[in-house]
Amino acid sequence: MIRHRIVPALTRSVSSIIGLVLFHLPTIAFAQVQLDNHVAATIGGEALQWSSAVATDANDSLLVVMTDADPVLHIFAIENGAHIASWGRNGDGPGEFQSSAGVALVKHRIYALDTTLRRIAIFSLTGVHIQTIMLDEMSYPFADRLHRAKGDTLFIGTFEPMGNGRAVVAWTSSGHTSEVLAFQAATPDDQVRLEAPDGPNLTVPSPFRARSRWSVDSGSGSILYWPGHGQDIQVVHFDGSARNAISLPLDDRIEVTSEDREHWFQTGIPSDFRGRRVFEPLRRVARDVVDFPKVHPLLYEVMGGPRHTVWIRRTPNGRNPVVWDVVSHDSTNRILLPAGQRLLGLHDDHAVILTTDDMGRETVELRLVVHESRGLT
Repeated sequence: MIRHRIVPALTRSVSSIIGLVLFHLPTIAFAQVQLDNHVAATIGGEALQWSSAVATDANDSLLVVMTDADPVLHIFAIENGAHIASWGRNGDGPGEFQSSAGVALVKHRIYALDTTLRRIAIFSLTGVHIQTIMLDEMSYPFADRLHRAKGDTLFIGTFEPMGNGRAVVAWTSSGHTSEVLAFQAATPDDQVRLEAPDGPNLTVPSPFRARSRWSVDSGSGSILYWPGHGQDIQVVHFDGSARNAISLPLDDRIEVTSEDREHWFQTGIPSDFRGRRVFEPLRRVARDVVDFPKVHPLLYEVMGGPRHTVWIRRTPNGRNPVVWDVVSHDSTNRILLPAGQRLLGLHDDHAVILTTDDMGRETVELRLVVHESRGLT
C-alpha cells in the first residue's frame, strides 16, 4: 500500500516548504450567499430517527441517507423530497448492518460503511446487494467516515481504537488503496478526568478545544483539512500533497458564553447509564474543576460547499444560533441557523437541514443555497 503523509508538526512552516498559495479573505461579511426562506422540500420524519443519521451524500438529483437504530438506507428525490426506496436490516449477512457510519453515491451505486463489521456494502439504486468490501488494508483497523471524492474514488476516514491516530485513505472500485493524510485527532492531554466519591470516574474531551477536522471539496474532490491550529485550511490532493490553502481571518473569534458553558455541562457529560443518572455527582464536580477557554476555536466543522465555497461551523451545535461562515475566493458570508436546526450536508445547490420542533418531532428540510450575482459567478 502506498503511504503519503502530511505531518501536523510541520504545518507551522509548511508555506516555506511547499510554497502554499494563500487566499486571504476579508473579515467583513457580505450578503452574497444565503439560504432561501422557503423550504424546497421536506423529507422523512421522526420515524426515520434523523438525529442518528451520521452521513449523507448526493449525486445528480438524489439524496441518500443511512439512519441508525435498525440501520436502513433511504433514497429521496432532491427536487421534491419524494421517497424512492428504503432497505436494510440489522445483522451480519450480505447487505445487512450492525452500525451506520457513512454513505456515498457514486455512478449509480450506493456505498454504505459499517464500522462494527469493518466493511463497505455496495448496492444498486433499487437496493440489490452487489458486493461487500472488507477494510482489512486500511491504515487503522476501523473506519467511521465515508466521502465521495472524484470519479470512482472514495475517501475513507480511519481511526485507531482507544487512541488519537487518524488517517484518510483513498479507495477505488478496483480495490486500490493509498493513505492520503495522517494526523492526530487531539493531544493526549486534551482530556478532563472527573472523579466523585459517590459516582463513577469518567474521562471526557476538554470543552471547546481545537481539534483536527477534514472534509471533501465537491468540485475538485480534494480534501479540506484543518490541523487544529493556525488560520489555514489545507487543500490536500490525491497524492497527499498540499499545494494551496484557504486562509481564514483570525480577528473574528467568538466568545465562550455562560450559556455555552451550561450547554457543555448538560451534553458533554452523559446524562445516564442504563437508565440510571449515575453521572450527576460528576456534573457537580465539573462545575468547580473544568477550565473553559475564553473563545471558541476557529472552527468546529468544515464542509465543501457548492460553487467552490467552503462552509465553516464557528460555534458548537446546540448554541442559539449556530454560526456558519461561507468562504469563497473573494468573500466571507455568515449564515445563522436558529435553535432546533442543524446542517447535515451540502449537495449541489441545496442544504440539508435537520429541524426539531418544541415537541421533539424531527423533519429534514431541503433549502436552496442562493448565490447573489454580486461577486460570485
